[in-house]
Amino acid sequence: MDPSPTRTKGIVIFDLDDCLVMTVHWYFAGWHMFKDVMVKLGFERYEEELIDKLNEFDAAGVKLHGFKKERFGEAMVETYEHYCQLEGIEPDPETKEGLMDIGMSVYKHRPILYPGVKEILAYLEGKGHDLYCVTKGDQDVQLEKIHECGLTGWFKAIHYVPLNKKEAIASILDENPEVPRNSIYFVGNSMKDDMRPAVELGIQAIFIYEYTWHFDEAEFEGMDRVIKLDSIIEIKDVIE
Repeated sequence: MDPSPTRTKGIVIFDLDDCLVMTVHWYFAGWHMFKDVMVKLGFERYEEELIDKLNEFDAAGVKLHGFKKERFGEAMVETYEHYCQLEGIEPDPETKEGLMDIGMSVYKHRPILYPGVKEILAYLEGKGHDLYCVTKGDQDVQLEKIHECGLTGWFKAIHYVPLNKKEAIASILDENPEVPRNSIYFVGNSMKDDMRPAVELGIQAIFIYEYTWHFDEAEFEGMDRVIKLDSIIEIKDVIE
């Protein structure tokens, strides 16, 4: 008689950006380059609010268009046009082109893996867990990050979503009905995009702190269930 197939002990689903791969620091650099340009253009009296206004346009654009890679540069152009309108100035086409270049520059940097990521993936795989990745963003950009960071082959499946991760997480649960919900974990760095859908779907939510956009913050029913860690390596203390 053939031996029975090995059963999955559990499932661990990971976010990618600022959970496994450092991303937000390149956006920080873009914010400050944008701010410097705007001050030099004569908008210094708005200096303290420039980045918040940029993030407002960025968040609004993401809701409409998803996380396409042109979005960051487009938000810079929209913010520039906003202040031009306030000052009664005609926007300069070359300046708009330059701001788009700044926005696109965040994708020219080599992605950096957080310390301990491969150790944790190997640990979880060795314990019998299936690993998945659910990530928002342009699919080609995210796939390139995964490839350059040596993460290709670690995940049973990778789901690329334009906005909401909940549907992708739910599809993973539907594909694995034999795995108890208390043996399924979602690991991420956003209360709004990662922890809330995990809690709403009844799985375990692990929050890895990394400073990010303020619109990633959220309060929701059940957030007291979220397990908060300071680094990804601490997952060993949570998932057996």
